[in-house]
Amino acid sequence: MYAKKSAFFVSKCLECMVTENLLNSNLITKATKEGTNAFSSISKAFEWLEKTSPSTLITPGLESISKVATKLGLNALHKQSKIITVAGSNGKGSTCFFAEQIALSHNHKVGLYTSPHLTSFNERIRIDGNNISDKKLLNAFNIVLKASLHLKTQLSYFEFTTLCALYCFKETECRLIILEVGLGGRLDATNIIHNHCAIITSISLEHTQWLGNTLSEIAAEKAGIIKQNETVILTDNLPQKCRDIAKEKRATIYQYNKDFHITTTSNHLLTIKTEEGNTLKISIAKNSTTCFQTNKTNLEIDWIRLKNLSLSILGLFAVGVQLQQEKITKAVNNTTFSGRLEPFSYGKLQGWLDVAHNPEAVTNLLSFIEKLENKVDVVFACLADKEIDKIISLSKAYIQHWHLIDMQNPRAIGGETMKKTLLSQDIPIENITLYEQNNFMYEIAQKSKKSNKSIIIFGSFMLVGLAKALISQKHLNK
Repeated sequence: MYAKKSAFFVSKCLECMVTENLLNSNLITKATKEGTNAFSSISKAFEWLEKTSPSTLITPGLESISKVATKLGLNALHKQSKIITVAGSNGKGSTCFFAEQIALSHNHKVGLYTSPHLTSFNERIRIDGNNISDKKLLNAFNIVLKASLHLKTQLSYFEFTTLCALYCFKETECRLIILEVGLGGRLDATNIIHNHCAIITSISLEHTQWLGNTLSEIAAEKAGIIKQNETVILTDNLPQKCRDIAKEKRATIYQYNKDFHITTTSNHLLTIKTEEGNTLKISIAKNSTTCFQTNKTNLEIDWIRLKNLSLSILGLFAVGVQLQQEKITKAVNNTTFSGRLEPFSYGKLQGWLDVAHNPEAVTNLLSFIEKLENKVDVVFACLADKEIDKIISLSKAYIQHWHLIDMQNPRAIGGETMKKTLLSQDIPIENITLYEQNNFMYEIAQKSKKSNKSIIIFGSFMLVGLAKALISQKHLNK
């Protein structure tokens, strides 16, 4: 079952209420007139969308989005472009960005759709490595809106924005489209498009109210992106359900450590070899995002990123990209990930930004932290649907001081609630400081003047996005 019945009916009731507001709006009536647009500014457009279809509202099912996609001619996008769809609990983003950069290095016109964003919605839709312009996004927004109004079909926030992305990719004639699943897979908005290759990264217990209470149930939802007679690339240690569904659909399967393997040498030469005998060798630069520097002398291979890199390469191979080792090497060494162990400086304050927000991702982050010479201070905030107790339990042995941010968002856990949770796990009150969100970077920098500890900012995309905005603002004001 994809969702508990009660949650489904509540969301449907909310959907009906929103539909009534939508169709009675005088502003939107303007959109149905020939040659006119409802919105002339992207900020006003998204302000309206958030009010009528809040991003927190999830409505399972593909019927509504499929109707509008058909109206816009998007349901046959796979006949125009090669499609790669990426699902999983963690590692989707890095896999997508590696695939994008490698494809671009081979002169493919590439569309990339990811979520959520950090500082600007435009980050979610990229064409040829660049964020979508406001002009193109606004045009797509108005066109999707007109189509949904014509069909009297209400779309969720994610359905609406997914159609905007697909429309942009269609209009710019992208040769390759890479889609990151938002939630689950089988009933995710991205799954209205037939893909030629599905990639499934790691799977952990998440969104259980929608995806199921066991890893096997969640795996079945993720594996819902696998298409009949196409290809699927799987990471290792996945529930058997993924491979079973792939076999049922007669998909060609490449699974890490079963159907292909990766090895590295002391001089950072990466080799990817399939059971069929295909081999690629990539020279990893010491300053690439597949390595991390824990101090001035120690350089560590990031095996999780190498694994995701291998998934992206196999995915591109599956859709027919004629891969060249030299171009892959250059692309990999130039790929960067915003908010994934991303170094930052704010005055004398230095450290890393990381969007780790669930136990599996936090465990991966801790594998980096434990290699540092000392305990770290952290800046932390968490959304209410995350396992904060488990995250704190996993992390507390590595952390000296907790700087908690009281996020002004209905989805976030309040600052006082986070503080109580830390205290309940025997973290001393003197090791906890609470801040408002408006200028927390400046206040933490002031408080940490005499400390030489590294700072890790983690816990949610929202927090990392706010931190990046404050860091950028300081650099602009220099």
